[in-house]
Amino acid sequence: MSKTPSRALLAFALASAFAVPSFSAHAADAAAPAAAAASAPTVRAELGKLLNQAQDAVRAGKFADAAELIKQARALAGLTPYEAYVITRLNAQAAYGNGDVATTIRDFEATLASEFMPAAERRTIQEALIKIVYNAKQYPKAAKLIATWKAEGGKDPLLLSLLGQAYYLSEDWPAALVELQAQANAEKAANGKPSEKLLRMIASAQSGNKDDAGYGNTVFQLARYYPTAEYWQDVVARNTDPDLVAKRLDLDMLRLRQAILGVKDGNAAVTHAYLAQKAGYPAEAKALLEPALAAKLVSTATLKEATDALRTANRTLDADHAQAAANEASARQAKTGDGLVSLGLELVLDGQADKGLAMIEAGFTKGGLKNADDARLHQAYALYRAGRLPEAAKAFEQVQGKDGARLLADTWAAWIAIGGKLPG
Repeated sequence: MSKTPSRALLAFALASAFAVPSFSAHAADAAAPAAAAASAPTVRAELGKLLNQAQDAVRAGKFADAAELIKQARALAGLTPYEAYVITRLNAQAAYGNGDVATTIRDFEATLASEFMPAAERRTIQEALIKIVYNAKQYPKAAKLIATWKAEGGKDPLLLSLLGQAYYLSEDWPAALVELQAQANAEKAANGKPSEKLLRMIASAQSGNKDDAGYGNTVFQLARYYPTAEYWQDVVARNTDPDLVAKRLDLDMLRLRQAILGVKDGNAAVTHAYLAQKAGYPAEAKALLEPALAAKLVSTATLKEATDALRTANRTLDADHAQAAANEASARQAKTGDGLVSLGLELVLDGQADKGLAMIEAGFTKGGLKNADDARLHQAYALYRAGRLPEAAKAFEQVQGKDGARLLADTWAAWIAIGGKLPG
């Protein structure tokens, strides 16, 4: 949150910046043209003396003395509206110095509402009142005051930043989001990205406003601009939600999870390996199972299943190597390019990147693909696994689809944009 000035500093500013005018002890008796007297209200000499003394006390930091002098001034009989205005204005400063925030706010609000308030000084008092109210944690009132000040042309960057925060702390989520998003857009235009603190506030406000889509987008920005394991775990959890991604893309979801979060759960590795083997990617299954078994990540209950799965993957891989030429010929003779794309990805996963990528390209050239977006997703993944990140990012950006393929591709692209790894 942005910080406002301390009480001592603001008290000094109040006394220095907009103290009441200095009054001569003979103000009421001073000779002056009749027109000037009519246009400039004055105070009586007795009151002027008390006000001058009170003002000197405020400037000296003797707020209790100032309060006593103001009390004597208020006790004078027959105060004119202007005299009451001057007393109220000075009392606001003394009350603030004495820690009486409620009286300070009341008297400054009365000062601003007075017909005697000089237009040239209005904004200064508005800004002081805003800071006092915000510091008092009266956030709804602060938001209202800042909105009025802004509408009247206020431009102080600190106060402008406080408007969204005041709405946020008032839990007025819709109003907070309008202001915070505008601030984020300005920061992005100036600095290339909004601050992390601002994005976190926006995400929190979106959560309070039950804007799930907006929250997801903001967390995505946090993960990209300020990559941490926490942000990326949130992104991966949201963007691989089975409710958002079609079941046929389960293997693609697991690939994304494995790339970003790593393999920490041996049972999850077994599930991933099972789907990879079933889809015709034994090299992928083997690469998952071997380290999981070696690190003893697999539970006792799943150990036999994992061992058997690894044995099957090795056997399938050996058979594929033995009949590589026949497999390629079959894929090239097929009516569509799907077989070439699938075989090409398996070759990349098996360490034959150049040959595999060329075969995937041949699959696109042949055409007739059952699902072009899925094929493009697999091509982009192959490029990623081959270490060709710029090309992979461009390929992921070409993936469309409304059933989760585009969501996965966008996540991949953002991951590649930070180098495909978390800092540190």
